[in-house]
Amino acid sequence: MQDPVSCLCSCIRKYVTRQDISYVFRTKEKLNDLENAMKHLKAKKEDVQRMLDDPQHNGQLIDNRHQLQHWLYDVREKEDKVERLLDEYRKGNCVPGPYSLNCFSRYKIGRNAFKLRGEINQLKAELPEINFTDIPPPKPVPESSKIVGEKNRLQR
Repeated sequence: MQDPVSCLCSCIRKYVTRQDISYVFRTKEKLNDLENAMKHLKAKKEDVQRMLDDPQHNGQLIDNRHQLQHWLYDVREKEDKVERLLDEYRKGNCVPGPYSLNCFSRYKIGRNAFKLRGEINQLKAELPEINFTDIPPPKPVPESSKIVGEKNRLQR
C-alpha cells in the first residue's frame, strides 16, 4: 500500500512545474539574481544620465534626448518595484530559509522577482542608441559701418 503523501504528490506533479516550485524554495536565489540584474541596469542608467547632464559633447548635441529620458523613467519605475519587493521580503512576510510557514508569500515574491528580472533584462536590451548632432557654428556678426564713440571725441 502506498503512503497517502506520495499518492498526493504523484497526482499534483503533472500540474506543478519546476519553475513554480523554485519560486517557493529558491526565493532568496531569485532575489539575488534580481539584485544583480538591477545593479547592472543602474550602471547603465548612470552612464546615460551623465551623458544627458553634459550639455555639449565635443561640440555635439544628443539627438534622441526624449527617448533616453523615457528610458530613464522606465528604469526608475523598475528600481521602485525592486525596492518594494525586497522590502516585502525583509519585513518578514516570509520566513528566511528553505522552509516557510507562508508558502504563498514566498511563491509570490519568487514569481515577482523572476518576472521583474525578465523585465529588467528587456529594458537593458531596449536602451536606445545615443545619437549626436553637430552643433552649427554661430552666425557671423554683421560689421557696423557707423563709427560709435569716435564722433564724441572729435567734437570735444
